Amino acid sequence: MRRDDLAVRTWYQASEDVNEYREETVRIKGVYATAVGDDMPILTRLIWWKIVQKHAVDLGFEFKDAPASSRSSVNNCTETTGSKATIDFTKPLTRAGRRRIIKRLKEKPAQEQPEPDKYHSERSHCAEREALKKSYFEISRLTLSHGEAVRMMKDHKMIVGELSYWSGTNGYLFHRRRKNATPLKRFNALARKRGIQLPD
Repeated sequence: MRRDDLAVRTWYQASEDVNEYREETVRIKGVYATAVGDDMPILTRLIWWKIVQKHAVDLGFEFKDAPASSRSSVNNCTETTGSKATIDFTKPLTRAGRRRIIKRLKEKPAQEQPEPDKYHSERSHCAEREALKKSYFEISRLTLSHGEAVRMMKDHKMIVGELSYWSGTNGYLFHRRRKNATPLKRFNALARKRGIQLPD
């Protein structure tokens, strides 16, 4: 957008004082609408801040307990370093209280988690695994390998012939005869159910 087409523009006013080179200074005082003209500005800069030295203003008291006096419009004072300060959680937390909690959490070293024993589960299920191998051998007269026993204890089924075997983490062996649900057998069962004679 071109500068001449702007609906609102900055309004400048010449200041009474001059700069160090004895030139007239111009300051931003507000804005004006170009349709109305710069005769009717809206003043936005109404408060003037003045930079003064730290103890130039006589307030009648001193900042004895304050960590530092504020030099700007916001208070940049630091917190007292009392890490034993109690925090009342029954009341809403102030900004300083939140900062204190965050600081305390950052200073406290993280507790090291114990290294998980990855062989603990295998050791704890050793007896159950051996009982499962023995039960499987007694029923099927087949030897179950270590890997097959572990898989069966994790709810995997093992199919041998028409029997399917499975187990839980307790080592108990379960088995049942598989139903061979082939399409031809399903068709024959449906035909018998409806009374249709099929050739042998």
